[in-house]
Amino acid sequence: MKPRKRGRPAFAEGEALDRVFTLRLTENERATLQEAADQTEQPVTKWARKQLLAAAKKTLATRDRGRARKSGKKVAQNKRR
Repeated sequence: MKPRKRGRPAFAEGEALDRVFTLRLTENERATLQEAADQTEQPVTKWARKQLLAAAKKTLATRDRGRARKSGKKVAQNKRR
């Protein structure tokens, strides 16, 4: 019988969070983010990543709809759940 490997199993290909995004904040800004994350019972880094990605997707969707209006094309809108 093989000895068991220690630690958590490896992530599937492409699922590992392997990039670091550094952001400078004031003490008050960090406290505000921490308070918001605490309300959702998530670590602040996980909460911030989800919020940044949601904001980026919204910005890109708005930009794409604006471009479509200028060109006369219709763009499918994402329905919120």
